[in-house]
Amino acid sequence: EEKYQIVFCGSGAEAKQISSWVKQSLPSELAEAFFKIADNILLTGDFDYDKYFQPFLSIMQNSFLATLINNCDIYVRRTLRYRYLDALDQAGIAVDIFGNSWPQGRFKHHRLHEPVNHEEALHIMDCSHLSLCISDSKPFGSHERVLDEMLRGNICLTTRSSFWQEHFNEN
Repeated sequence: EEKYQIVFCGSGAEAKQISSWVKQSLPSELAEAFFKIADNILLTGDFDYDKYFQPFLSIMQNSFLATLINNCDIYVRRTLRYRYLDALDQAGIAVDIFGNSWPQGRFKHHRLHEPVNHEEALHIMDCSHLSLCISDSKPFGSHERVLDEMLRGNICLTTRSSFWQEHFNEN
């Protein structure tokens, strides 16, 4: 059975799809605000979407505001996913990536594989030394993948969150 060094299971959808939606669907002032918020989150790592979108509560319906926040989160996650994987690739660290929509030829060292379902992903992670869970947008909680890995006795590298800081310490 194949043993992987580092694996990542997830979609390769890019942020530019959200960017196109914003530019086509929103008035220019709101689109500009959307990108300023996303850029600030990417720059500071402060994922308090409610705080950033609070000024818009009085001028739009909650359902549309929820759509904006959700799309901002997706935009930020997709941007960071590529940022981290690009950095590993540039450092010569190969990752086996399982998922759809990954662009062919973007990475020099990573190996792209077909998408897998949840059970197959768990098996692949069982056959790896390390799995990545890029989930910056969950600063107050965790992605279930990290908890699945812990329960199975595997090692998962994820991003910092107040949830992890509350439940674990560096010692």
